[in-house]
Amino acid sequence: MEDFKERLTHLIGEESVNSFAKKCGLSESLIRNYLKGSTPGLNKLQQIAKATDVSIGWLAAGEEDKTDIIDEIEKIEEKEKHQPQHLVHVPLINVKASAGDGKLVTEEKSTSLLAFHKEYLQKTWFISSSHLFCMEVDGESMAPTLNHGEILICSYDVQHRVPADGVFVIRLEEAVMVKRLQFLPGKTIKVSSDNNIYEPFTIKMDDGVDFDILGKVLLVNGLRRV
Repeated sequence: MEDFKERLTHLIGEESVNSFAKKCGLSESLIRNYLKGSTPGLNKLQQIAKATDVSIGWLAAGEEDKTDIIDEIEKIEEKEKHQPQHLVHVPLINVKASAGDGKLVTEEKSTSLLAFHKEYLQKTWFISSSHLFCMEVDGESMAPTLNHGEILICSYDVQHRVPADGVFVIRLEEAVMVKRLQFLPGKTIKVSSDNNIYEPFTIKMDDGVDFDILGKVLLVNGLRRV
């Protein structure tokens, strides 16, 4: 099974799509989008993997031993035991967060770890580095807040997924981008760029849009809060 669509079809088996979606806590329309070739984000992969008792590595990549984001992040605390105690390490994910019109998702695997002073991160209200990941900005749609080439420190922790306005790394269909989100009544999200030459748009979550919040942007270049 070479792609996610085939592995998902295998997991569904003889079960109805509606029943499978309910088991995973997802909408039927979203599962059908995945069956058509859309790619899920990290938290949706987690939900499906947990509901079907398979590894995220197999679900995302088709290989049990292939490193994915969660596998890499779970190794950080073990690595920190052998590193100077004043440092923590955060994975730099090998997918650029587009601050333009969106980057095609290729790999969401980390390629390196960035070291930060533990005391500094603690002062900026972070509890555990295992909740963090870094991504590089690609584009100028969020300028002057975020500029091309800057490194974002983001949190994928569930506590940052509650409806609270802010800047997020998102996936819309097969594009990863960083945008400012405003949560409106009626399960509607306004998606905006800080560069006003880019028009805002809205997403109705009840419409089955293939959309996912990958993480909340916390710091830029390890220094500046967003």
